[in-house]
Amino acid sequence: MREWLSSLKYRIYRDYLRNPRSRRLYEAQHRDLGEAQQQVVRDLLETGIAAVPFTSIFDDALWQTISREADGFAESATVKDAVRAWKSGDRTSTQKGYLIRKYPRHAVVTSADPWLQLALDRRMLAIANAYFGMLSRLMFFDLWYTIEDQAGRDRRGSQNWHRDAEDQNILKGFVYFTDVTEGSGPLEYVTHSRAGERNCHTSYAGISWTRSADEFSRIPPQDVVRGMGPRGTLLLCDAAGIHRGGFAIDGPRTLATWGYTTPSSLEPRRFEVSDSMPALDAAASFALTC
Repeated sequence: MREWLSSLKYRIYRDYLRNPRSRRLYEAQHRDLGEAQQQVVRDLLETGIAAVPFTSIFDDALWQTISREADGFAESATVKDAVRAWKSGDRTSTQKGYLIRKYPRHAVVTSADPWLQLALDRRMLAIANAYFGMLSRLMFFDLWYTIEDQAGRDRRGSQNWHRDAEDQNILKGFVYFTDVTEGSGPLEYVTHSRAGERNCHTSYAGISWTRSADEFSRIPPQDVVRGMGPRGTLLLCDAAGIHRGGFAIDGPRTLATWGYTTPSSLEPRRFEVSDSMPALDAAASFALTC
């Protein structure tokens, strides 16, 4: 009964209350996208994934700022201690012990947090809102360090094929602070695998997607994209499509990530802001307070 009520509530928000209002607010705003932003949105709408150099959309000064923050995290005692524990055989802390996160799942940050500011940046929100066709909701942001692991170990958790279940469409962004090669845990994404598309093989049911190797073999190999790229790559995908990642065997991986949903999502926001935000434009204010 509880699952049925949640499904009903989601559909009411999606079809009648939250999303239609958000779409009207978005359509009432004047919005101009640069050429690189337009290409990202086109690629997302067509395949579910897009990648461009970070500095094709953002300025170099911002890149230098967040690079220093990311490099400092990768060299921090928190990361070094976790890497030592992992390599000494400690695998019991969490299911994703190979993944070191800057923030706990329910983080409390200040308004000056650089990763919050990046997620609310007007240039990023312009892409998210254009993709959804409505004002979007910021669900989370984080900085990840993926530990280099043994090639023979079985994949675990989200290293296996799955789809995220927070919404019928979930836009996730990633910025690479290391070169991401085939052996350092790139995101792998099945294009055209959102609900109703040719590689979906299942309807959206509010649960993660897992299938056997035989069922997965029906997907054409050319429709599986590996999100490799040099330091400074910005990659975005709709995580409601089938994907996996984080299986790093040739070297560690450092990246920033953040996620947006439509206003209809019932997933609780994964952060709180402890002080007053400075004046925000309409899109950022909606993303933060929806």
